[in-house]
Amino acid sequence: DWTEVLGRLRTALAHSGAAAPAGMAGLRLGDLAGLANTVADLVGGAITIEDPRSRVLAYSRLEHAADPLRLLTILGQEVPRWRVAELRERGFFTALWSSGDVVRLPADDRYAERLAIAVRHGGEVLGSIWAAADGRPLAEDAAAALRAAARAAAPHLVHHETWGREEAGRREQAVKDLLEGRPGAQQAARGLGVAPEGPYTVLVAEVHDTRNPGGPAGPRPSGPGAASGAPAAATDTTGHRVLDLLALQAAAYLPGCVSARSGGRLFVLTPAAGGAEADPARRMVAAARSVPHSVVFAGVGQRAADLSELPASRASAELVVRVLRERAAAGGGPWTSASALHRDVVSEVALLRVLDSVEPTWQEMNGPVHAMVAHDRTHGSAYGASVAAFLDAFGDTRAAARGLNVHPNTLRYRLRRARELFGVDVGDPVGRLLAGLGLRLARRGG
Repeated sequence: DWTEVLGRLRTALAHSGAAAPAGMAGLRLGDLAGLANTVADLVGGAITIEDPRSRVLAYSRLEHAADPLRLLTILGQEVPRWRVAELRERGFFTALWSSGDVVRLPADDRYAERLAIAVRHGGEVLGSIWAAADGRPLAEDAAAALRAAARAAAPHLVHHETWGREEAGRREQAVKDLLEGRPGAQQAARGLGVAPEGPYTVLVAEVHDTRNPGGPAGPRPSGPGAASGAPAAATDTTGHRVLDLLALQAAAYLPGCVSARSGGRLFVLTPAAGGAEADPARRMVAAARSVPHSVVFAGVGQRAADLSELPASRASAELVVRVLRERAAAGGGPWTSASALHRDVVSEVALLRVLDSVEPTWQEMNGPVHAMVAHDRTHGSAYGASVAAFLDAFGDTRAAARGLNVHPNTLRYRLRRARELFGVDVGDPVGRLLAGLGLRLARRGG
């Protein structure tokens, strides 16, 4: 409740003996641009208001010559990454976030003097206010003005942060309504600015932490991302950081896109561009490589001709992600990020759908393949692996034996014993089909 929040903040300011600087009392709540201009008049310099990630929330009017760094910051809507790294290495941000006072950044041969102060609400850092000399010296009482401005700015940044979260939540819910085909999808599309005519594509990116591939087993997620067989993906700090990065990549390279998150996944809806839909998936994979311990599987679904086909496009994109994840799991080595279009993996997607359909019935059955798998698990034998290798090699015994690192005669013996002990006959077409399906389903269960 904003009345309560503002009341508490005003009470705190009153108890501290501080008053809002002249000109601030009449500002509309959340008017960060007006706040920046008012503070600029007080300090006699240029003002930027930034969030804790050094992204620009507002800046004062440009009335004097701005140095190149200020121009870069405003044009890019964030402090350049190299500058952030430079200040972090110098310990400037440590001083800024730990101090309750103005921190001075002296002028050098490149840039003008800066003053900065953190804006806090209780123990939480909401952002910072920066003052830069813009062709004229800062006012003598600039530091005092910044102290008062930081106290008065707190309700504006609280409003901005909370309103932004609420608005982002509404937009994400509207995207989910579209991708799930819920009632009101047409209205959601209008609210998002999504054109009623297609075609569209849906891209799904799933984030994993290489320190815990696949994530812990847990409840299946609901909504987008709830496809059968989907493990819990990374949702910790690393996962959220990568999702932030992927969302920025999508916004930068997919004009007109809208996105939503669910667990460790990002869902992106975008107008389809002929032949270009693979590029953003590849860019996402490339971007993820800059974050330690992260792996991204990005899949692009089938094209949707109109809004009614979006749920099918989303489902196909999720299946592409599953294919990439299962490839990584089957590889046995370290997981690496990967991307694919639906058309690139259409056969593997079809197999996943068949296995999903067959699995409930298969689990209720008890036949030769079930007996062979149970024997392997109990006794540590390799009959199932031998049959699978033979089938994967299209009946080429020597090739299958090489893959298993055994002599061809050893493989022939195992195949013969599989027939004698369990009735699994790789010479029978129906037996081969059932063995192939059953062994793949057995691998799912570990």
